[in-house]
Amino acid sequence: MIRRMVRAFSILGLLAVIAGCNVDNLLNQTASFGGDTAGQRGQFNYVIINNTPYRAIFTAGAYDDLDQKTQPQFQQFGNDPNGNRLEGNATSPVITPNCARVFAVGTAQLVTVIKDNAAQDNVDRDSLIEEVYFSSGEVGTPEGAEPTEGIAPSFEARLGVDFPCNSLLILRLEPDDVGPNPFRIDFEVIPSSDDRNPPPV
Repeated sequence: MIRRMVRAFSILGLLAVIAGCNVDNLLNQTASFGGDTAGQRGQFNYVIINNTPYRAIFTAGAYDDLDQKTQPQFQQFGNDPNGNRLEGNATSPVITPNCARVFAVGTAQLVTVIKDNAAQDNVDRDSLIEEVYFSSGEVGTPEGAEPTEGIAPSFEARLGVDFPCNSLLILRLEPDDVGPNPFRIDFEVIPSSDDRNPPPV
């Protein structure tokens, strides 16, 4: 009788854990990093297309959300005449970081892990912001770093849930006439040819 009760409580406990487990989190934390060797990471590509007439100011990066001690792989687009900029109606270069659990643009957590772990000499403070700013101010002036035309909300995509390793992420910065903000980020994933055409089993 006691054994049956213990077994019943064990089963109930297991069911409670399963019910409380977020499936997306499980997929994200167990998704392959895509390397061919144990411990190795593959890569993914992303490109950002600015379909607005204004300069976009933001920070994008890839990082592991459970690792708060490692510098993210990040790219900034700002207001510096000699730095990276993403002007209106322009496209960024294709950027290729190692696969990580999270890819983000302008999220609070991305900003925090950069502040905590990156050498500050390598960080553009004007671009290390939450959300995405759109500016028509003159390049290199204080106004040029301000959201004179508005903002787009921050964006986050998770490995294994929103994209696989070795894929291409396309982000489009778009005017938004119906949302609460004047701009938005549209997201598209193009899987690698291996993911589109898996080998026969």
